[in-house]
Amino acid sequence: MPAEAPEPAAKAKEEDETGEKTMLAAVVGREVETETQPHTPVPLPDENEEQNQLHHEYHLQKKCFIPRAMQLVKHDGPIVCVNRGEVPFPEQGFDFFASIQGLETARHFLCQDKEAYSEYWLKEARARFQERKAEREWNAFLRNDGTCGGRRLYWAVMQLPPGRSFNLHVHPCLEVIHVIRGRLHERRMIGPPLSLIEEEGKLVEEMKPVDLSRMVPPPQFRDGVFLEGSLNANEMGSVHQSWTEGGEGCLLMCIWGGGHCNIEGRRLPEGFRMGGCCGQTMVEEHR
Repeated sequence: MPAEAPEPAAKAKEEDETGEKTMLAAVVGREVETETQPHTPVPLPDENEEQNQLHHEYHLQKKCFIPRAMQLVKHDGPIVCVNRGEVPFPEQGFDFFASIQGLETARHFLCQDKEAYSEYWLKEARARFQERKAEREWNAFLRNDGTCGGRRLYWAVMQLPPGRSFNLHVHPCLEVIHVIRGRLHERRMIGPPLSLIEEEGKLVEEMKPVDLSRMVPPPQFRDGVFLEGSLNANEMGSVHQSWTEGGEGCLLMCIWGGGHCNIEGRRLPEGFRMGGCCGQTMVEEHR
């Protein structure tokens, strides 16, 4: 992100009709360019005694589990997801990542401070939903204080070791993903998202299974890759599969509803071929 601070965002654009103004009210407004400067990733810092003490104090104050810093490793391991059950606003995301990885690492991979990250995150997220023609859904999420599909969304930091993948799945609510390190590959269904209106508000495990095997003609898919530093979006009802390649893991921070509606076995669309190494179970750490 650029170092200089242009004109305040409030002077550049009216945000009343979008609902975004509410979330920006507590932010020192300045326009942030959508293009980021490439950087060379640095190793995540090892925990020292001072950091351990800070993590211990944070644990006592917030009464939640705070793990040691995640280290991307070049060997087999589970997909680890650390959830934070708080409102999914960008300033909380910066603090959450800093509480896990340390403040200096957060400044290196996100922004120099949480106000700058808040503005960058909001702009990039809106741009991604505009690209997917789902800006109305994004506006509703902002107006409804961080809820979508009857669910309160929250922050999560997720580590995917090399050669791990998720099943093909449907998103029961929107999701915003920031690829902090590495690359995330995906196979996405082309076309409009599925309608999940009648399922809104239900827990993921209570939702009826999604069956794509009877779609005529069978849905088409395209492959893509999310590069390090990119911010990406999944609208409600979108269908895709994500994975990491065998030589490179991935560290993500996202807002989500805590689960996906998997499409497995006979419910897979005709001719669909999984990408990566499917069927990885996720290990979660909750508040």
